[in-house]
Amino acid sequence: GAPRLPGPDAGALRARSATLAEDLHERILDHVSFRHQVATCADSMSVTVWERAGPHHDLTGRHTAPVAGLRAMPQGGQALTWSGDGSAIVWDVSSGAVLRELRHGGPVDCAAVLPGGARVATCGGGRCAIWDLATGRAEVTFAAPGTHVVEVFPR
Repeated sequence: GAPRLPGPDAGALRARSATLAEDLHERILDHVSFRHQVATCADSMSVTVWERAGPHHDLTGRHTAPVAGLRAMPQGGQALTWSGDGSAIVWDVSSGAVLRELRHGGPVDCAAVLPGGARVATCGGGRCAIWDLATGRAEVTFAAPGTHVVEVFPR
């Protein structure tokens, strides 16, 4: 048979990941004041919330597929994440608590926060939905084949 090349050393991968996290922390510190938090996500099912002192905590435990995107909510202290697992989640950034989980019914490729922050739009799997965050219900759904980017503009 063909010779097998050695796979990556798990210890080396952890060290590389730690080095990347430290580099990211330094870059964030260059741009963040003491009053701000920054959230980042990589190819994983979690989002890391950063403060001046370093990584504060992760928003984890709900997405079962990698996080596809992240947006700050206008209310402050809240973030919207979405994933190929079919969910969009509004989080309390400080505590990591889930404030609202929306089930799109298929992979969520993109999402947007509507002006005012009381509603969000999700798109993926050939459809889009506009959600009322107070009730967690889709107010409007419509076919949108091939949609992979959404943004909502006030009139």
